[in-house]
Amino acid sequence: MKFDVTPELASLLKTVRVRNGVSSKDVAEHLGKSPSYLSKLEGGSVRTIDEDQLKDILGFIFSGADFYGVVMPEVAGLLLGTLESARLVDQVWFLQFDVIERPVIVPGGMARDMAHNFDSMHMTAKQAADFINSNIDSEMSTAFPANQIIAMDYNGSRRLLIRPDLSEKVVDQVIHGDVSMTSYFVVYTIVHSMFRLQMFPGVQTKLPPAEAVALLNSAAEYMGRWEVHSLVGFSHFLTSDEFIEYQIPLASTQSGIVERIASQLSEIVDHDSLNAISELNAFNKTLDWDPAFALKVMGLPFSKLNGMSFANKRKLIAEISALVDRYDDMDDFERKIESY
Repeated sequence: MKFDVTPELASLLKTVRVRNGVSSKDVAEHLGKSPSYLSKLEGGSVRTIDEDQLKDILGFIFSGADFYGVVMPEVAGLLLGTLESARLVDQVWFLQFDVIERPVIVPGGMARDMAHNFDSMHMTAKQAADFINSNIDSEMSTAFPANQIIAMDYNGSRRLLIRPDLSEKVVDQVIHGDVSMTSYFVVYTIVHSMFRLQMFPGVQTKLPPAEAVALLNSAAEYMGRWEVHSLVGFSHFLTSDEFIEYQIPLASTQSGIVERIASQLSEIVDHDSLNAISELNAFNKTLDWDPAFALKVMGLPFSKLNGMSFANKRKLIAEISALVDRYDDMDDFERKIESY
């Protein structure tokens, strides 16, 4: 797995190295890299870094201390002490270590309570795992890697996405107390699915925003009750007003666009009902394809192109058509990669 080297990561590596009295030359030699590479890494010129290499660097500048027991808590303290909350979604490197990989203790009482809840719903470990892996609410394609934090641009902001993939054995071991330790992500995912099934039984479609927030709050409260925490308070971060505001769909924030579309369609119906049916079908297909993108395109100020020459208009249409044709010619695998 590769991580983006954020300004916060670059600064943290240099700060810790200097504070702990580790020379850049020693780090470079340990990595088998040139001193200039380390200088570029700490200066933010290196764009990505392998997960194993980042772990190696952190372990070395912390003198081989226990990575999850010592290194990560100290890194969390340094990071959160200087980080603006809005920047947390960009620290995929830290979230992957903390949320997805860091081991946590599963309290015996919590395991028994989860087992009781699943039993009361007549839900087996296999059924629970199948429900988790169906990924109903994030609707992520299987082209995305499983059990990895992914930050994506959406409606001008950043969203955190994870496609869970838990085996029946893992789910069974956790809810029946056969393991005392697993990753934070495994526990949170099971808890989230448990409340999803309890609060919205039989709902096999993506939850509306209000219901999704209620679900996140219930899962966060439950995790807190059993004192199972991530270093950044991940479950509570997901329920923060600031984070939820970032996730509001475009249709909710750009109501004026929707109103203008409705007005235009109404005029079409009055003028030509047969063409209106055709337009509505095309509109429906477009929204099924990608609602946020479609609404954003419809909101572009094309009226400002009134003075555009015929030659430029033809060129614009040709470029759009070529893009559509290129996608249409892709095979299924290429489309999945393109989507990812």
